[in-house]
Amino acid sequence: MKIRSSFNKLCLVCFSLFFSIPAFGFKIPFWNRDEKFKWLVMENAPIEFPVYVVNGAFFDADGEFVVGVPRERDVSNATAAASYGWGTPGSIYIDNKGKKVIPSRLQVEWFSFREDSFFRAKIEMPKEKIVELFKRGPNKSKTHLNVAPYDVFSQIIIGFAPKGLVNIWIGGWEKRFIMSSQGKKVDDIPWTKVLKNPDINRKQYIEQKLNDIFSSYNLGKPESAKPYEDEYEKYNQTFNWKPVVEGAQVDWLVIETFNGEKYRLFPQELKIKTTGTLPKSIEVHFTLGNEKLFNRIHLDFFEIYNLLKTKSKTSNTDDFLIISVGKAKTPVKLQTAPGKETVLTRIESKLLRD
Repeated sequence: MKIRSSFNKLCLVCFSLFFSIPAFGFKIPFWNRDEKFKWLVMENAPIEFPVYVVNGAFFDADGEFVVGVPRERDVSNATAAASYGWGTPGSIYIDNKGKKVIPSRLQVEWFSFREDSFFRAKIEMPKEKIVELFKRGPNKSKTHLNVAPYDVFSQIIIGFAPKGLVNIWIGGWEKRFIMSSQGKKVDDIPWTKVLKNPDINRKQYIEQKLNDIFSSYNLGKPESAKPYEDEYEKYNQTFNWKPVVEGAQVDWLVIETFNGEKYRLFPQELKIKTTGTLPKSIEVHFTLGNEKLFNRIHLDFFEIYNLLKTKSKTSNTDDFLIISVGKAKTPVKLQTAPGKETVLTRIESKLLRD
């Protein structure tokens, strides 16, 4: 009896230790790795570089199908709202699966109208990073704690840029950039995957498609559009920068970046060293006297980028974006070294009541 009792105790101890292993930094047992979340697949492409998604799907680490990608359709910002820009969810794949595992791999094929080319990408995704973000959720204030849609991520967004560049974000009220990858130009996908009508030739169809999109959004003529200059690769570059707000008590900031992210920062986070992509717009929510106000500021990418890229590559100091709030025309300065400040001139700002 004593032997059996001792054996049972030993089994109980081993069982308990096994389940406590993750707390000591070891790998999670296999049945906990595939935690499921409720999310949908969405797509995006720059409005001036529309694409047609031929086929695509997400897979788990064992190669098992998880969910499809919205396919056999045109994708550009025009499918969402042109003013929201790169990274905005456009077409959506509605499935009836409810909660799903976070995928480990994406395979996708698409056609770029401006480049008259097919591309294919096989992308290994950082599953653990995505799972961690899904579990943690967006950055919350006490006001928005556990209030949908502020409290969860519910989208995996694929973005198709020129030259085969692919971005992946997760989204909800906030959007977080996960990774970029490079697709390959291919010539083994038949044109009939885009258009099955033999009475319309390829060149004619591409011209028609581009003219429709450009005229709908007042972009001028497609043939006059500026050539691609690696903007989207530059949008993904990170810098050591952080906002500094002067003139009022800050409640929170909403930052949207040129590479499609959107997130909030609260006062305690403004003291932390920040590495990130460059801001496209910043909303500074603040209290001035008894009033709740916010300044909405839109920035010019190349004005900031050109200042930062000329900074010494050996410099390891932060760059500060200094915002003086409380005025209709908000002054914004970029400090790239102690005592070295440049007033940004290509900005738009508004002062509004919160």
